[in-house]
Amino acid sequence: SSTSNTLCAGQSATLTATANGVTSYSWNTGSTQNPLTVSPSGTTSYTVTGNSLCPGHGVITITVNQLPSVSINSALICAGQSATLSASGTATSYTWTAGDGTSLPHTSTVVVSPSSTTSYTLTGSNAAGCSSNNTTMVNVSDPHASFTGMPNATETIETVLNLQNTSTGASNVAWSTCYGIYTTTTVTLPLNDEGVCCVTLYAYEGSCIDSVTQCVTVVPKARLIVPNVFTPNGDGRNDNFTLDAVGIGDITIAIFDRWGLKMFETSTSGNIKWDGKTKNGALVPDGTYFYMLKATGLDGENYDLKGTINVFQ
Repeated sequence: SSTSNTLCAGQSATLTATANGVTSYSWNTGSTQNPLTVSPSGTTSYTVTGNSLCPGHGVITITVNQLPSVSINSALICAGQSATLSASGTATSYTWTAGDGTSLPHTSTVVVSPSSTTSYTLTGSNAAGCSSNNTTMVNVSDPHASFTGMPNATETIETVLNLQNTSTGASNVAWSTCYGIYTTTTVTLPLNDEGVCCVTLYAYEGSCIDSVTQCVTVVPKARLIVPNVFTPNGDGRNDNFTLDAVGIGDITIAIFDRWGLKMFETSTSGNIKWDGKTKNGALVPDGTYFYMLKATGLDGENYDLKGTINVFQ
């Protein structure tokens, strides 16, 4: 007798011989064990002999059904995309299981959308009830672009930016800058022109791509010089008090006479101009006047100046 007369390839059966008055047995496999465990690769007949004065024989046939062939494709996708997994081979029914144990539809084709690289196991069965497994991977590329080297929203001209790629999940990068294209990990970028300079970093992994953009406003180097004399006499030369201001943003100035009376005051986001007149339109007399000035450069530098102005007609 056998625990099973029909097996799938790779399974085993236990054969047991019984006979009255027999104390030992011999199998055509050469074994004398009883019971005997066998794992035939194909349909096989086993003969046993009961050893006694009058030997007896028994025969049993174990039918072996072959396993179905099961194949499955792999896939590489970008994060957020889907992959189609298709089974092929000699199986007649299928069962899919994700790496986390989740069961999928029992069809020959499934569509999956893993958020990270995940394994999928396919079990295929045939009409004889035999099954085979195969496992595949859906690899998920998820590059994240990032870089350092542009800490400030505003920089003065001739500043040199040292850009460093800090992207993750990417094997290649490309830089698009206001001064050209680069494919190196680091980029040294001198800011030679005023205006807005934008840098975009593209991070690649296969066909998957992510990008990030940062911009900086390039301003001139700040300069602020206050003249100490002007002549508001209408001759067309040095008639107004103006600052030599470059790269200066907000300016506030107040001008006083020697007794502390305010002659002029203004706040502006550009340069200033004083024609030497008071608020009522009268020219101030010749003499020495005092100014108090506060300003902020486009580069962020602050100015707090005090001094004298000499007025001559």
